[in-house]
Amino acid sequence: MRKMKKMMVAVAAVMALAAGSLTAFATEGGEGTTSTPSITIVPNNTAAGTQSLAIQYTYYQILEASIDMDSVVDPDSGATTTAGTAAYFVTTQERADQLDGTGLFNITKVDGQNKWYVELKDRSETGAHELIDAFEAGTFDLTVFPTGTFDKTAGEAQAESGELAPGYYYIQSSLGTKAAVQTLSAVTINEKNTYPSNTKTDDKEYAAIDDTVTYTVTVIIPESVASKPITIVDTITDGLTLDTAVTVAGAADEPAYTTAAFTAGAHTAGTDGAQGTTMYTLEIPAATVFANKGKTLTFTYTAKVNENAVVLQQEHNKAHITYDGFETVDADTDVTTLAFDFQKVDGSDKTTVLAGAEFRLYDADVEGNEIEVVLKEAASEQNGQVNTYRVAKAGEEVVVITAGTVRIEGLDNKVYYLEETKAPTGYNKLDGRSALHATAGTAPADNIDAKIENNKGGVLPSTGGIGTTIFYVIGAILVLAAGVLLVARRRTRDE
Repeated sequence: MRKMKKMMVAVAAVMALAAGSLTAFATEGGEGTTSTPSITIVPNNTAAGTQSLAIQYTYYQILEASIDMDSVVDPDSGATTTAGTAAYFVTTQERADQLDGTGLFNITKVDGQNKWYVELKDRSETGAHELIDAFEAGTFDLTVFPTGTFDKTAGEAQAESGELAPGYYYIQSSLGTKAAVQTLSAVTINEKNTYPSNTKTDDKEYAAIDDTVTYTVTVIIPESVASKPITIVDTITDGLTLDTAVTVAGAADEPAYTTAAFTAGAHTAGTDGAQGTTMYTLEIPAATVFANKGKTLTFTYTAKVNENAVVLQQEHNKAHITYDGFETVDADTDVTTLAFDFQKVDGSDKTTVLAGAEFRLYDADVEGNEIEVVLKEAASEQNGQVNTYRVAKAGEEVVVITAGTVRIEGLDNKVYYLEETKAPTGYNKLDGRSALHATAGTAPADNIDAKIENNKGGVLPSTGGIGTTIFYVIGAILVLAAGVLLVARRRTRDE
């Protein structure tokens, strides 16, 4: 039996080395000290705000240990110290069967006792990852081993198990990290953890009303993640209408995960000039999170700019994720709608604003698509006699643009073209379209981006004279007459 115990010391050394090789945990302390067995875990997380999070640790005592302490006298100094040997074992057939099923251990039954000694089959090849993979396998039943929990609360810097029986322990963090460590004395573990993170992008800086903006949220799932859900929280301003259908890419085949959907949450009304917002959530199921350890999932969805968009004010779409009490900082994207102002004025006196002109708006100088509008606010004394229009949404009843002084809202950052369909009374109608560029720049001092001029009087030919058409007509008549005269002369000569 003494020989068996010495063999177990070698097993303990191998297991201690295995625990130290984990990337998730690093250990200090262990064999060679005589302190009371216990586990202290100090989180070492770099993500902002993680130091104050509560974390729970679940431990399983995979192996029990017996320690024999012997006095040893140093022959040179005569000092007496203690040295020990340890043997690892289990005390139920169920536990012995679970360990035997991993294929990693030799199991030896002690005659007449409920005691099975345990040692590694291959000490040189079996490391921490192999042990943890065995404990995590679906065929391994952790519930037959003694278990317990201890916590790091929000106000604490570390988690302490208190006194434990000596043995070999498998530990799971609520955040997903895992470790296997011998506990023959007080052990301190520095937990190195990575939380899930996210980024967000959109495909537009500017957009017109009824334009579609495409958003992409990437969720980075760490290798050490637990089987717990991750929730995407998306908050948008009232100037955007979210399409809740989401396309998912990058996920493992099992379980299949290619589509998802947002659920609408609370709406917050705007105050003091700030826009109102609506919150949406999308939960990535726990099984999907665990199946995609170490992967990046991409979520793509869209929103339309709607009639509530505020001109020259960014419409925000923010996203963050939550996981086991941890919340990332919002990743913010924005899109802006624009406007332009113009006046119909007299060509001779550009301070005279003309009423009664009508226009249609296009996206090209020739032909192109008409940009339909609705009347947002009619001219009045209160608004400075400005007719305000906005780009129409699909299905709305549209109108023509009537000048005087006009403002058109809900535009993209590009050139638009106004075609005059009716001139002010007594003025000539313009032949071509007038180009106006909606930009995010500051309008001129009088807040008018462009003045479109009309002139009085008859419509003059394009050359400025009496025109060339009459000369073409007279010339054609003379040529015809000369031909007739020539034919008549030949007939007379022939007779």
